[in-house]
Amino acid sequence: HAGIPAPVLESPKTQSMPPSFVQVRPSSSTSVKVLFSPPDDDGGFPITKYKIEWDSIGYQYLEKTPKVLQNSFFTEFEVQTITLNSDDFDVTGHFRILFDHHITKLIDVKCTADEMRFALEELPSVGAVEVVRHENFNGFVWAVSFLTNFAEGDWYRDLPEMRVSVDPKRW
Repeated sequence: HAGIPAPVLESPKTQSMPPSFVQVRPSSSTSVKVLFSPPDDDGGFPITKYKIEWDSIGYQYLEKTPKVLQNSFFTEFEVQTITLNSDDFDVTGHFRILFDHHITKLIDVKCTADEMRFALEELPSVGAVEVVRHENFNGFVWAVSFLTNFAEGDWYRDLPEMRVSVDPKRW
């Protein structure tokens, strides 16, 4: 009996295919609602339960991400970044930020996190922000957390993207 499997006869089975449609949307400030359709192929056996896992970034990328930005992946506030790179660390000049139809004054390319925060908070379309600056190759990354903005009273709608220009004639 050692060589006879139990059960003796069984239909071949494989892992089921993933759902053909998945939608995730906020249901409150602390939870999400996940909607999905059953997969087209159940692998030969009825599916009786699902396991839902979520990760905002794969672990293989997280360890390569600067620590200052890792906090932005898991936050209740919207976080947007501005990245400045150069072939050499000889960047000079100024830029402006357009946010929701309002434009900052000129900002120095080597500004501190506080200087960036002050420039953004002067805009009527920006509430309180937290800014962290990190050196990145031959430049900087500013991570901006929008602490009090919520697009027109809707916590679930994305804020407008910050747009950057070095052209003084633009905007």
